[in-house]
Amino acid sequence: MENLHHRRIVPSPICPLCKLEVETLEHTLLLCSWTATVWKAAPLHLRISRFGLTRLEEWICNIKRNPVTSGTFNYIAVVLWSIWKERNRSIFNHQIPRSQETIARAEAFVESFTKLNKKSTSKNRSEALSEVWCPPPPGSIRINLDASFEPDPDRNEALSEERETPRHRAAIAGVCRDHRGFLVDGFAKTVDASSPLHAEAIAMEETLKFARSRRFLSPQVHSDCLPLVHALKTSTELSWELEPLLNRARAHLNHLPGLTLAHCNRSMNRPADWIAKACRTSSLPQHWISNPPPPLFDLLCTDAMSVIFPCIK
Repeated sequence: MENLHHRRIVPSPICPLCKLEVETLEHTLLLCSWTATVWKAAPLHLRISRFGLTRLEEWICNIKRNPVTSGTFNYIAVVLWSIWKERNRSIFNHQIPRSQETIARAEAFVESFTKLNKKSTSKNRSEALSEVWCPPPPGSIRINLDASFEPDPDRNEALSEERETPRHRAAIAGVCRDHRGFLVDGFAKTVDASSPLHAEAIAMEETLKFARSRRFLSPQVHSDCLPLVHALKTSTELSWELEPLLNRARAHLNHLPGLTLAHCNRSMNRPADWIAKACRTSSLPQHWISNPPPPLFDLLCTDAMSVIFPCIK
């Protein structure tokens, strides 16, 4: 912002978030009062001192050399990127910046990168098998949930006068399978959502409500949306729009003491993903639970092979 001001592109060099100091690169990524809340939060708990801080490049080199912080260098680098993305989202989309959502995004990116890196470099069969769906213990039910979202500009224009937040057509789905890999129950429905994460949050609330209504014994709920699972397991915030959904989901969790909530890889969530997409495009047969269509049947059979060849962990 300071350079843009010198070039007369913006009227003021002051940071648009804290509105207190000139927005240098060091201020934006390290010293801004909002940025400081990100660094101080878990899991880094990092307090950045202004003393001796001159250039961002020097600070990064010191982090890399420091034996205390060098082990988390990759995560720190991703947090820097996530802070930059959240700052731009706040300034250009006029949204309140959320420190916990910034952290959750960074954690999800690091986990995804780690898994992809291991998958591409390791030839160990046990690691490859860990990427497929594994059955729950006998007597338990595993529910995989997912959401399908696609922006709909035409629909958004029609609703723009009625709603401040744009809403688009989305669909959610839940797939319930037993220890044999058999499809025993499930649901799918279309919903209105403003973003993919909003649709995932709706899917989570509906899944927990569904689990309560079915009175499953010790159900296992798996989602491939890491920020959402992280927020529910750590009671952190994602955004103001999602808080009512998350609060209702937490209330359902309080009434399901035997339920296990976990994050899963996308490759372990393919049937739920297929059902949600088919529902959104109005191509899902009415009796898909009792008579799965061929594409869904093939996915279920592929996953059920893990019962014959158990996951090696």
